[in-house]
Amino acid sequence: MINNYSHIGFLPGNSLQSSEINEIQERFYLDQTLQNNFLYNWLIFSDNYQTITGLSGDAYLGSNKCLPINPNLIESYYDNGNVIINLKVGWYKINSEITSNMSIWCYLDEVKTLSVPFTANAGLYTVVLDISLEEILCSSIEEDEGYAFNSNVGGFIEPWIQGSNRFKLKINDLILRYPSEQNLYDAVIAKIRTGIDGIEIGRFLVQYNNNYKINDINIT
Repeated sequence: MINNYSHIGFLPGNSLQSSEINEIQERFYLDQTLQNNFLYNWLIFSDNYQTITGLSGDAYLGSNKCLPINPNLIESYYDNGNVIINLKVGWYKINSEITSNMSIWCYLDEVKTLSVPFTANAGLYTVVLDISLEEILCSSIEEDEGYAFNSNVGGFIEPWIQGSNRFKLKINDLILRYPSEQNLYDAVIAKIRTGIDGIEIGRFLVQYNNNYKINDINIT
């Protein structure tokens, strides 16, 4: 179920499709499986991680976090004058204003990369997910994504019997927020500290959204 349909938009007057009930059940079990794997992966990681004084990870991995299902899905390193941050292919738990502050799992099917110049001034920088929630309309046109939402009794799609719409969550890109640009509604996935909290300029502490360390890069 890697289509990232987070919601089904039932329409008044349209017949309820059995496939839509099956989709709800499938999403329910998928969410349970992903959440269980998420908790296991992060508990194993935190048990073996030495926290930094004053910058330790959150004790509670609550719902108000944008985090990968596994800590190894985000990597950071120094390359040719830039601090590189990569989001690898995999599942990410998204929580933002766009998702109505609910945690929704989203599958990223291509690597997203952000380059941060090592000349960055002192401060706390945030790495933000540019996300969108698009309504995919049920359609009678075969080339449209919504064509598959029509009745499919006996394995044959019947476009004259329309089903419900879908809402599709997508991670479009990574954005770097400078200290003066940050706001409470950002879908923050990582943080970068330099020149603050005992971290000198030229040293970049890259962290997950829950403050656990991704990498500690010292360029000086």
